[in-house]
Amino acid sequence: MSKELGASLGDIIKVVGIIIGLLASVYWYRRNKLDKELGLLLAAVEKMEEKGCRYWSIDPSNADSVAIASEIKRLSKRIGNDISHLNRSFRRFKFVEYNNLTSFRQSIMSDTFEQTDRELEPRRVENITDRCADLVKSIHRSRNWL
Repeated sequence: MSKELGASLGDIIKVVGIIIGLLASVYWYRRNKLDKELGLLLAAVEKMEEKGCRYWSIDPSNADSVAIASEIKRLSKRIGNDISHLNRSFRRFKFVEYNNLTSFRQSIMSDTFEQTDRELEPRRVENITDRCADLVKSIHRSRNWL
């Protein structure tokens, strides 16, 4: 009888080991997926910062101005969609500091954005950089590291 019990106990231990291994695999897969998607989000934020600084540093009559403005709008939409996707898809990511996202967008896309008669505003670059740093910190705080 003890041999039968020992075999059963051994089988149970094997099954438990397999289940733990599968759960660990799923955990690490999801963690790596979140890390990858966070990296893409942060790259988009940095690119929008770069485009925003460039936009407000060049002459409005520059032919690149329209293309840069278009890219800024595309990046802004992508960043918002990516944050929403991460909030829905990962329990370990909860972005709630939307005021920092709004401030970052406004630092680039407010006032005379996309107007051909706008003036150069090189001082705005510092504000864009500061708002970007605030948003990046908010994104990092949104990640639950447990």
